[in-house]
Amino acid sequence: MRCHAGTQSLAVVGFLTAGITAVHALAYWSAPYQPPEGATTAWAVIVLYQGAVVATAALFGSLGGRHKATSGISQEQLLGGEVDGMLTVLAAISALGLLFHYFGKWPLLVEARSGCLGELREIFLRFPREKLTELERAASKTGHLLSNFYAPGLIMASATLVSRGWGVREVAWLVLFVMMAVLYAFPMVSRSVLLTMLWMVTCTSVAAGLTVRAQHRWLRSLGVAGVVAIVVIALSAVVFVTKIECIGPALVEDNVDDFIPIRGQQSEEGARGGDGRDGATAREGAGMLWGKCAVCALMLTYLNHGVWNLAKVVSTEESGSPVLFAFASYWAVRLGIGLSAGARGEEGKRVYGPGGLTLPGAAYHDFGWRGVVVAGMVVGALLGLGLRLMRCPCWWWEGMAIFVLGGVVEGESLLFVAPGTLSFPFVAVSTLAWLVGMRAWRLRNTRGRVTGCDEE
Repeated sequence: MRCHAGTQSLAVVGFLTAGITAVHALAYWSAPYQPPEGATTAWAVIVLYQGAVVATAALFGSLGGRHKATSGISQEQLLGGEVDGMLTVLAAISALGLLFHYFGKWPLLVEARSGCLGELREIFLRFPREKLTELERAASKTGHLLSNFYAPGLIMASATLVSRGWGVREVAWLVLFVMMAVLYAFPMVSRSVLLTMLWMVTCTSVAAGLTVRAQHRWLRSLGVAGVVAIVVIALSAVVFVTKIECIGPALVEDNVDDFIPIRGQQSEEGARGGDGRDGATAREGAGMLWGKCAVCALMLTYLNHGVWNLAKVVSTEESGSPVLFAFASYWAVRLGIGLSAGARGEEGKRVYGPGGLTLPGAAYHDFGWRGVVVAGMVVGALLGLGLRLMRCPCWWWEGMAIFVLGGVVEGESLLFVAPGTLSFPFVAVSTLAWLVGMRAWRLRNTRGRVTGCDEE
């Protein structure tokens, strides 16, 4: 049996993008309100972006022509004898990083009330850096850098479990790196870290299920991704529950009101307004979860806010400060090689609401429809190139890393621009360092000979 590689890439990436879009569409249509205008255009932007992702991934994945669909990559070619040793090294580095991380974040932890994660999040966002000593600042930066070696650990542990099966050792490795990711996220109460963990495990499991030669690999892929998804959803619910308990039930109304421009009482026309912002139109028969489940309302608001902001962007003729590559300036400032907008005497202008703007929304905001297509093509190229490299045993891990990082960007694309999140640059750096270390390790063990590249 033979199949075209582009068809396989089309199926895999199409499945991922369809799932991502469906989740956000369901969250959007479950809301009791819809934007006053711009909703149709916003979803057109999203569909165009996702179409560009899938088409480009299929194109890049087809490079090299046909290959045997049943050949796969054996466990020996993929894993060899280096996996357990490398996992040990990654766990040690991440554990050391967590020690630095908590030392640097200790002043924040002592200010928050016990069990009040919502308050801890606000403290993290507003804590003045001037109150930290030089040692605490250095520890914080070191902690961010080293802690994120949990990321390549998640990739290796997930791939190992899909390949080898649900052994005690394989499960233990995955649980360990999931715990490290959660511990890293805790002092910052970072949902983006949890989402990054989810998409890393999901993309690794899917790609390993596609390329590794092992029995029941697809069942294990679904099992790994499903278990981690349940963990992420449960932890997110805990965060929102504690926020409600600490701040009170009014948090739900205030939070929804912040993200969705609604205030005042329902008017006869079915729209609510009253503070100068655009009102939102009520949708009859929707919003049952919003009225009966406070945690559900907050979680659905979080899933919706990027699309709501995109609707605001496409419905206005105003243009704000650049969004798509704003993360580059932010990290230049953090690294001490650039000046903030305020320091340069510039005032940032924002034409959408609180929270993030979707990746296609940021591309549209900065470059219009062409920017949406190009953004989709770049993400699709990462996914397709990763799948293409994974067809060669000696480049399997590199292909996996490219596919996973592209998958994280795609998975978070309808919430925000993933490279703009706090942890993503550290995840990328730690993954690159891991690949260099893995390559050096394998070259040493094979005495400079890396074989298997001619097997397709």
